[in-house]
Amino acid sequence: GPVEWPAQLFQYQVDGVRALLSSGALLLADEMGLGKTVQAIAALRIFALRPELERALVVVPAGLVAQWRRGFERWAPGCRSSRASATCASPSR
Repeated sequence: GPVEWPAQLFQYQVDGVRALLSSGALLLADEMGLGKTVQAIAALRIFALRPELERALVVVPAGLVAQWRRGFERWAPGCRSSRASATCASPSR
């Protein structure tokens, strides 16, 4: 059946999700606050329902990890996520 969302997407967000789903590569570059995170998570959730996708890698700045985690909890509650981070020491001279 159709995917149920916790809130209604705006039409431009629906358009963004459709563009992500139909493109081999796409840069989603809307203004701040227009829901790029929601659009990307919605597209990933729909992709996850398809047999050709098992995993996805989402790379975000450290300062946005909590926002993305909340986004996944709200918009894709069935998706599992994990966080990986690394800090590299400067080589000694």
